[in-house]
Amino acid sequence: MNADFMRPEIGQWYRRVDKGESFQVVGRDPGSRAIEVQSVSGDLDEIDSETWATLALERVEPREDWTAPLDDEGVPAEL
Repeated sequence: MNADFMRPEIGQWYRRVDKGESFQVVGRDPGSRAIEVQSVSGDLDEIDSETWATLALERVEPREDWTAPLDDEGVPAEL
């Protein structure tokens, strides 16, 4: 397990230290324990909890020009 393990917080932005990619946690699936994330480009993805525990992450602020399709409450907008 990653010594710097961070629990995923819905609404929080993170950056993968190894790839420099930023994403926001937008949900959790209690059944599969997957973490639902949205990238800066708006792409939705899931990270399983075992993988999350191995990632080198840091908390970051969203970019000022963040324009992905989220509503005011940080929930993905219906397209």
